[in-house]
This record gives sequence, C-alpha cells and structure tokens, in this order.
Amino acid sequence: MRQKYKSKLENSSLDMLGFYSNKHQGVFTYHTRTSHIHATDKGRTFVGHVDELVLEGQVRLFLPVE
Repeated sequence: MRQKYKSKLENSSLDMLGFYSNKHQGVFTYHTRTSHIHATDKGRTFVGHVDELVLEGQVRLFLPVE
C-alpha cells in the first residue's frame, strides 16, 4: 500500500540526496522538473520527497569535483 501525505518541516536538521539534470526530465526527475530531492531525519524515522526548499542560516552543500 502506498500512502501519500503532505508535511511541512521547519527548523529541522535533515539529510538530503538530490539529482539535477536539464536533460533527463522523466528519468531522474519528474517530467516537469530538473531536480529531484529526497530527505530523511537523523533518526531515519521520516523519509520523503522535497517539493519546496527555503534555506536560511547555516547550510552545507557537497558537490562532486568535475
């Protein structure tokens, strides 16, 4: 059974894994988007898709070296 619900997290510490491509809509991302992000909390009790993201304060972004 697949459940669908919406939730809003504020001031939460999350681990996120995302994909970006402007050439792979519908493959790595939704057909109308160029990015796709999953998030989970530190205890791994929550996992979900990120549809909107507002970053404030301290943020660490890790990108691969080309």
